[in-house]
Amino acid sequence: MSLDANRVFANDGDANPAFWTVIPGHLFGEVVAVLTQDSVVQAAVQASLADPGDAKKRSFVIDHINRATVNCLGEHIVGQPLQPEKAVFTLYNLLEGGTALAIDSVIGSNANTNLTQAFSAKNPNSIIALISRQTGRALFQVCISQLESLALNPENIIGKLKTALLSKLGTVVPGLS
Repeated sequence: MSLDANRVFANDGDANPAFWTVIPGHLFGEVVAVLTQDSVVQAAVQASLADPGDAKKRSFVIDHINRATVNCLGEHIVGQPLQPEKAVFTLYNLLEGGTALAIDSVIGSNANTNLTQAFSAKNPNSIIALISRQTGRALFQVCISQLESLALNPENIIGKLKTALLSKLGTVVPGLS
């Protein structure tokens, strides 16, 4: 699986679509608010900040925020409350195995100078927001490339994902196909 790290690290926008730009509203802010209030996410970030040289703790934080963000995206798409630790469904269930690890690898790479700076500043909320935003960018790339069978593009990705998610949950969505 190939992710374009430059797009993961770049700003969101028309030239760099992400879940944050194709879903109407302020989903990014909602997800970050939930994650910054989540005790498990905060504990993981604090543990990493307390021992900045521990690569395993840093990797755990990246993976945990990645998965919690993806859980929130899935919950939002199927109309559920955002519960990063208790998601009814996650988008990762639709994607190839190893997708979360591939995203973790890009976000955790040495090339991600913004993340290095966020960890150096020791601001937990900035770390959470940055990893979450980059996860939304990376996940969007993956969905476009892996879910070609759904004929996805930036204009129809949300409806198609919602239909696929709800069909996996056994729920029919009238008007969506």
